[in-house]
Amino acid sequence: MKIKGTTISQGIAIGQAHLLDVEKFLLPSYEIKDEEVESEVNRFNAALKLTIEEIEEIKEKTRQSASDEAGAIFDVHIAILNDPTLKRNTVTRIIKERKNAEQAFTTSIKNVVEVLEKSSDPYFKERAIDIRDLARRVIVNLQGKKKSDSPTYESPIVVSSQLSPSQTSVLHASVKGFVTEHGGKTSHTAIIARSLEIPAVIGVKGIVEAVSPGDEIIIDGIDGLVIIKPTEDEKEEYLNKLKAFKERRSKLLEESKKPSKTVDGHHIKIRCNIDFEEELEKVNEFGVEGVGLYRSEFLYLKCAPELPSEEDHFETYKRIAEAAYPFKAVIRTLDLGGEKYFHEQLAPQEVNPVLGLRAIRFSLRHHQFFKTQLKGILRASTKKNLEIMFPMVTIVEELKTAKDVLKEAMQDLKREGVPFDEEIKVGIMIEIPICALNAEAFALDVDFFSIGTNDLIQYLMAIDRNNESVAGYYDPHHPAFLRLLLSIASVAKRNKIGLSICGEVASDPDMIPLLIGLGYDEFSMTPQSVLEVKSKIISLLYKECRKIALEATKMKTGRQVRNLLKGSKMPSFLGIKLGKTKDES
Repeated sequence: MKIKGTTISQGIAIGQAHLLDVEKFLLPSYEIKDEEVESEVNRFNAALKLTIEEIEEIKEKTRQSASDEAGAIFDVHIAILNDPTLKRNTVTRIIKERKNAEQAFTTSIKNVVEVLEKSSDPYFKERAIDIRDLARRVIVNLQGKKKSDSPTYESPIVVSSQLSPSQTSVLHASVKGFVTEHGGKTSHTAIIARSLEIPAVIGVKGIVEAVSPGDEIIIDGIDGLVIIKPTEDEKEEYLNKLKAFKERRSKLLEESKKPSKTVDGHHIKIRCNIDFEEELEKVNEFGVEGVGLYRSEFLYLKCAPELPSEEDHFETYKRIAEAAYPFKAVIRTLDLGGEKYFHEQLAPQEVNPVLGLRAIRFSLRHHQFFKTQLKGILRASTKKNLEIMFPMVTIVEELKTAKDVLKEAMQDLKREGVPFDEEIKVGIMIEIPICALNAEAFALDVDFFSIGTNDLIQYLMAIDRNNESVAGYYDPHHPAFLRLLLSIASVAKRNKIGLSICGEVASDPDMIPLLIGLGYDEFSMTPQSVLEVKSKIISLLYKECRKIALEATKMKTGRQVRNLLKGSKMPSFLGIKLGKTKDES
């Protein structure tokens, strides 16, 4: 029996199903007596302290076995547990409402979970899993009960409704892979699974009901399949597939040492998108040329519910600048939309922040903390390799106002005698159609463009790609989108400014020939995508990419473009076949 899901960590695993129940635990609810209040508060504080110690231990073990990036996830968890508002609200409920600690804590944390679950952004929806896991751990510690999730099979594959980051980290040493019914590509569980290089498939509907403990199971983390009770022929097929996967991985690692150039010598810069500065240690192994995008909102997430201080900004960006040197690192200013869980504290009146007061609009409305962030970036720019990027810019007036705030920040630092890069480069992320269509006007006032393809496609096609009802309309191969990319690239070239492209489009090996041909020679992507993309680049001819890209812009449908790529003999001289198109999958 085969069930389709979504790969979050590539690989092949064969083993026995270990069913993990992550949801069920008793939640007692009762009133306490006056004389019990003090002991109940002490019981809560002790459980919270124990939980923080457990997360600290998990964090250190994760950093030892995986990466600093994965371990940094638990810094956020610890910050949440240390949140004074969360502790104060819980203690208040115990004292004033005479609620037992389990009930008081659950009620307090419920508000955070609800804000996350109402988000339109899958990343922040998935953070609810993290919070629920923390709540479960605190409640288990309040009750003094410990449950071992350790598998008893020789080659266990964990099957669950969903997995928390802490469970993924704790279980990784003893399991072959993970299969869940829920979760997302941007979840912390996914980040940890990829860091640990454990095959994992999510979104496998009905898997918990379909398997029994001990059933033999195969995870195909290449095509996103789970095979339950495989036949001998299927097992042999996947043993061969596993061997081929390992050989391919070894080849990609070897190729990563080569210069990122097409066969005819056209240099393509590969940079990385990062959420945590600790990721740089990992990506530098792949020969990338700096950071194309640092999402500064994760710094805000770490500091929430407080706002980062100028010193917080400075220290973070300084570490990024040093780690990326001599290559550049682009810091994107806060892109705060409706998905950020502290939005209710900063802009509670906003009805629809996703299409309202977000990103640069939000920053310009909150002048002082915007300037605080800019001063932090400037202070960290003394190596002259930091660049500033403003997100979700719509009209020229927004850009001019943002640059005025930047000038104020520079003047403040000059008065304070603080050194900084006075010629720091400033760019915008083009992710709104009106900005893309008006690129010529923006080119006069910026040093570079970065194309945010995820949002640009969604706004261009008026669809939410996370909505299953309309996700099929999300088509990066559509000729109208390609023509828009060509137009932006032409503007950048005429005005002699920098140009890069990021988002899932830049991470898709099948899109690389088109993007190179349209005039893009700088790509920014997740660290996990670098090896495949680099392998694709070194197999291509630039002149053939140009020919095919221009032909694609003259077509009428995305299907026609995909068929063009499918039929192209462009990479055949190296014996490499283009990957599957969406029509073939």
